[in-house]
Amino acid sequence: MKRKSHVISLACLVALFLNPAHTSAEVSECPVTIADNSAITFDTPLKTNGFMGWHGSNQLAALIPSNGKWYFMGPEHNYRNKFWWAHESYDASAEPRPPITISAKRLDAPADPVYRDNATHGRGIDSKWQAMLIGMEFPTAGCWEVTGRYHEHSLTMVFQVGE
Repeated sequence: MKRKSHVISLACLVALFLNPAHTSAEVSECPVTIADNSAITFDTPLKTNGFMGWHGSNQLAALIPSNGKWYFMGPEHNYRNKFWWAHESYDASAEPRPPITISAKRLDAPADPVYRDNATHGRGIDSKWQAMLIGMEFPTAGCWEVTGRYHEHSLTMVFQVGE
């Protein structure tokens, strides 16, 4: 009798793990993009502190969280932060409002759209560095794909927002 009880428990356990509601898709991790400064050969417009790093190429690069996790101002502020972008020949004097566009979609669930400020620029003292800048807010935590487009160049990356 004990053996039968053990078999039933094992069968229940197997059924639990084979149930589609409990598959690895539910617990899979977000395939985040990790910064790779090696693709950038121009002078970095902003110094990184290890927490952030450049991803992309001379054609279009973004300063992203080194671990692929976007927390910043937290859920009470929709994970808001400044998003820095660079191009090897970007000139803030010629394009103070650069024609960079950002699109984003949540990969792991439906979500409201991401809020984006109008693009602007930032410069260092004596214009030793300059970069494009956009404020962004994600409406929910989750796995988000973000694509930036500047002239004919585009760059796509994935972030785990929050949690």
